[in-house]
Amino acid sequence: MRKFLEGSIAFALGVGCLALHSLFRLFPHEVSFQNIALSLSPIVLTSCLYFIYLKESKKTFEIEEEEHEYEEGAVVLIFRGIPLSKKHGIYSEGVFFWFENGSLLTTLEFHMDQGGDPDVFNQWLEQEKENPEYLQPTLQ
Repeated sequence: MRKFLEGSIAFALGVGCLALHSLFRLFPHEVSFQNIALSLSPIVLTSCLYFIYLKESKKTFEIEEEEHEYEEGAVVLIFRGIPLSKKHGIYSEGVFFWFENGSLLTTLEFHMDQGGDPDVFNQWLEQEKENPEYLQPTLQ
């Protein structure tokens, strides 16, 4: 969305500059504040949309904790709090788990077998070591 809006601003700049050029070159007797404002309006409107998008994209959304009931052996894909893949389209987003004995379990091999990005798994694992959300300590 951001790239689209940035492209739209560039397009609006082109249209606005062309309109101003046409106004001053072809119709110098029609130059007025109203016509200049109309020539610049695509730039202003598109920029406003872009700034609204930037403001809204910075808001954090609070998600209520939901308890899920999974069937034994079910494959679960979790997105919340998981780093995004930098290899768009090659791997699935999120981290893959399976449900067994009332717990979510995962390994790198299982995650990759399901189509997950190994880099995302490793980043998530480091993140979990610092602030555990899904991993529970185990005694050996």
